[in-house]
Amino acid sequence: PSVMPFFLQGAGGDARPRHVANPDDWRQLPHDELPLLGRDLLNESLQILSRGRARTLGSLVLDGRITPVDLPCEQRHTTRQDFQALLAHEDPWTRLYAQNSLTRLDAGQPIPTSARYHLHTLWLDQETALLGLDAEPLCGLGRHLEAALAPRQAILLGYVNGCSSYLPDTAEMKRGGYEASCYLFDGWTGPWAPGIEDVLSAGVYRR
Repeated sequence: PSVMPFFLQGAGGDARPRHVANPDDWRQLPHDELPLLGRDLLNESLQILSRGRARTLGSLVLDGRITPVDLPCEQRHTTRQDFQALLAHEDPWTRLYAQNSLTRLDAGQPIPTSARYHLHTLWLDQETALLGLDAEPLCGLGRHLEAALAPRQAILLGYVNGCSSYLPDTAEMKRGGYEASCYLFDGWTGPWAPGIEDVLSAGVYRR
């Protein structure tokens, strides 16, 4: 009764609840099944709270920093000829990307070669930090950034002060998928360059 639990949105841009498994794919979840998902989440939360294994924070420090981080993009499409060739692409989103990029060039604006994000680091005590990104981070990126502070504990949160795009790690970028194609909607020269998780890790505020 003396505990007020609350939930934080972690890294899960590529996560799905097991209720939609079908079997290795997923299905759309009807609204009338949402109460079942909610009850299961409640039961799991109560089990965690009743195990008696909660870790008490030490003396609060609440020391934080917001670090702008520019993630480099591949120089895949940079010239007017590149975008004109994409106008005949079979994918409608790629065609729209080409049209928007040509409009940008016509207006005398450059095509961005990097994407800016804001990495929040908030130390709760000497051993525990919350990391936040204004993006929807995928699970692999979450594991990488949390491991960057080991053996101290970090929890990566998404949707912190906004959400500009999905944000994967290099392994997920190689796999592809729509989470790795955000450059089509933001108008960059291409997808993020390999190693973006290391660039983000370098921006973590270490006490």
